[in-house]
Amino acid sequence: MKAIDGEEANRVIQLQPIDVVVLDIMMPKWMVMR
Repeated sequence: MKAIDGEEANRVIQLQPIDVVVLDIMMPKWMVMR
């Protein structure tokens, strides 16, 4: 993993709500895969 730049951190913060929704949708599938 590479260090997180300031720009990347800002991008992560902006995308966080979407990422949370994606995780809520995807996590059950990941659990099933495991």
